[in-house]
Amino acid sequence: MHLAGIQNPDLYMALWRGTLQCSPSDNIATWDWAVFQSPRVWQAHGDIVAATRPYLPGSFDRPPHNIAEKLTSGYKAVEFMTYLYGLGPAILLGVLPFRFWRNICKLIQGIRLMNQYKSEGVSAADLAEAHQLLVEFVVEFEDLYYQGKASRLHFCRQSVHAHVHLGPETENTGPYPIKSQWPIERTIGILGSQIRQPSKPFANMAQRAICRCQVNALKHMFPDIDPDIDRPLLPRGAYDIGDGYALLRYADRNDIRLANREAGVLRDFVRTRGLDVHPDWLAQPTVRRWARIQLPNGQIARAWKELEKPLDMSRYSRMVKVVCDDRIEIAEVQFYFLLKAGQDEDDRQHGFAMVSMWSPPDPQLLEWSSKCLWFCLPLPKEDDRLLRIISAKNIIAAVGMVPHSVDIIEDPELRNRLRGRWYMVPHLGQKLSSMASAPNGDEGNNGADDGGNDDG
Repeated sequence: MHLAGIQNPDLYMALWRGTLQCSPSDNIATWDWAVFQSPRVWQAHGDIVAATRPYLPGSFDRPPHNIAEKLTSGYKAVEFMTYLYGLGPAILLGVLPFRFWRNICKLIQGIRLMNQYKSEGVSAADLAEAHQLLVEFVVEFEDLYYQGKASRLHFCRQSVHAHVHLGPETENTGPYPIKSQWPIERTIGILGSQIRQPSKPFANMAQRAICRCQVNALKHMFPDIDPDIDRPLLPRGAYDIGDGYALLRYADRNDIRLANREAGVLRDFVRTRGLDVHPDWLAQPTVRRWARIQLPNGQIARAWKELEKPLDMSRYSRMVKVVCDDRIEIAEVQFYFLLKAGQDEDDRQHGFAMVSMWSPPDPQLLEWSSKCLWFCLPLPKEDDRLLRIISAKNIIAAVGMVPHSVDIIEDPELRNRLRGRWYMVPHLGQKLSSMASAPNGDEGNNGADDGGNDDG
């Protein structure tokens, strides 16, 4: 938490704004990386950051505020992390000199890989890639910023060198996210809220901690007393489709007729699968649409219902990362639905999603950014080939898709190349965040579309 969420942003903000202590033998005018010295550029950059809020899903916790206005007045660690490791590759492209941008992209991709948290831990391949990127970042940082000058030795803080040890120490002490400060701060907050004797707060907290440890020890020794510990609690009306996925309301009260394009796609899907359906249904397909789905990582992805709210009151969560034909792609969910897709003895229905696809990422920018920057184009809605039906279990995560602003990019060629493009913002350490949230809760945003019907 402190390395990625506080120390790295603090160093880079001081470097890029030209506020880091400068030796008398040095000259800030020679710092070609200090791109935010200009108040106009800094304010425009802050406006771009603030404008991303509606496009970041509610599961991203606090969206970053205008960093030009709030940097010194309570900017949270989670805001810094979303700003630097989520938005950073896109909003710094064309602003930082190219070699400095490529260097920071290596840090961003390395931290993203290190913050993956799964039950089996970060993979060996990802760990090796992250270690290589972070080592290259440290070496290049010294060449680009420090430049072997004694007057700039204070640029090379201990936090910079610490990145070299993240990979090897993961093999010794476990994944990087579980060693962050958030779990202990969450625990302190829970214990503090349980104090019931203000006259003896510390003694009361000690007793509450003892009780919690005793309960945890009993559950560890006798797992059967808590059989649903790994099974998420679902709200009333939800439909569990297995493997940690569940459809959540709002849902249509009755089956509805689909528009011609959607009906054609569903008809082709049924025929391709060889499903046994009534000819009348095949002539005019009808489905009951669901508006939300809970994913195994704790996120809740949405669909058409969130479009009913104005942009400034929304946190769009219908953009998802999916697996299609063994490739990772970005899609916009239109709606979720249930369909009997086999000859199951229990006549169980399976979950599917009607999605429209985004273009593949720009391959050159993907390579230059060490694979951390996905620039995509929204493809024409009228192209029927872009509308697909996928299994709901092919959805990996909800992501942000943010329209790119080229306002402060000076290179005309780059401005033209990026105009009209959107970039993907993944959530850093999603699994860790879901560990601290209520299993049956929503993200606290877009709640107006949840008060649908009561007939699950």
